[in-house]
Amino acid sequence: MIETQDVQDLSKKAMAQYSVASIGTGFFYAFNNAVLPLLIPSNNVLLVNLMSNTRSIEGTIIQPIVGAWSDRTWTRLGRRRPFMLVAMPLSALFMAITPLAPNLAGIVACIVAFSLFFNVAADPYTALMADIARPEQRPTLNAVAIVVQFVGQVGLTLALAFGPFGKHIPALAYPLVAAGILVTVLITVATVPEQRESAHIEPRHRLGEYVAALQSHRQAMRYLVALFFYNTGINTIQVNLTRFAIKVLHVSDSDALKLFLIVILVTGLLTVPAARVAERIGIKPVIIAGMVLIALAASSAFVVTTITQVVPVLIVAGIGNACLSLAWPLLTLLVPPERVGVFAGLKTGAESLSAFFSSFVAAAMVGAWGYRSIFTVLLVAIVASMVTLLPIRVAAQQVTVVSSAPG
Repeated sequence: MIETQDVQDLSKKAMAQYSVASIGTGFFYAFNNAVLPLLIPSNNVLLVNLMSNTRSIEGTIIQPIVGAWSDRTWTRLGRRRPFMLVAMPLSALFMAITPLAPNLAGIVACIVAFSLFFNVAADPYTALMADIARPEQRPTLNAVAIVVQFVGQVGLTLALAFGPFGKHIPALAYPLVAAGILVTVLITVATVPEQRESAHIEPRHRLGEYVAALQSHRQAMRYLVALFFYNTGINTIQVNLTRFAIKVLHVSDSDALKLFLIVILVTGLLTVPAARVAERIGIKPVIIAGMVLIALAASSAFVVTTITQVVPVLIVAGIGNACLSLAWPLLTLLVPPERVGVFAGLKTGAESLSAFFSSFVAAAMVGAWGYRSIFTVLLVAIVASMVTLLPIRVAAQQVTVVSSAPG
């Protein structure tokens, strides 16, 4: 049974305070997807893909556990913020000391550690949105947080692409990024309170009962499968985009980051408009339109040979990416509020599994046919995702239930 809690409308100040941490998550995603592939001292495509994905394979098991744990927890700080307060400093620590590792094995260990601890903090942060905001405010809050996240991505990419470092990124980037992530997350932890009266704490169940309850949310589970397919394709591109620019378009490190910058700039500018369109026609149609646009961009990537040709392709991809920023709000409409945390973990688990799988696919494709072949992976993944996504129903009664539930 879903209980109704009194969640007050969020002020603009509260939205801003929640979104400060998104600057740090933006730093992390830009660093892992675009910068880390250039810093790892190895030409092994599989290793670079495994290390540069923002989701580590351990998250397949750990993140659903963290999500379920946060659903059933209450402390003086609430149920989501303790995870952020403990895990994010550990993530920042391992990121900062990565350049001190004596060899490639040490670097790999540090990357695995800071990625894992980041995700332990990031999923409760995502779930916190549903705790503090009414359902009708979540698309707006999500859009604001996503825009701020892309401001973080743009800011970091600009600093590294146009900053004082020249054409090659130094190892100093590790501690600088770590400090930025830590400070922004701690600001949100300090300024965003969690209210006990507005939180439905999930009771403890036996494992069999819990698994059966999760399986009963068939629409949500089907959606997770669709996201698995999509993320398999998009992870292949994100991790290899800067290397594609260097190997195929023959540009420098800094120029490769500038191309990555185009995608995140367009995405950041159009995320709020995409949310506004979703309020009128629904979230699912906007997500499907975004997949179509990304598929068009992927098709064009097979023939581009110069930076001038690739720019419009990246703009189209950025528009599609803005539409896909609504993936999380759609999931919150498919599950009851007391299960938001565990489904945030399951979503991350699916992303971790897809990232691991896509690393092997990318390595095989690049080894056999070169970097252009990664766009074939994306096209196949989008088709599989859309076939899975189209039958999902966001019924009127689902929206009503979520609207009367805690935020």
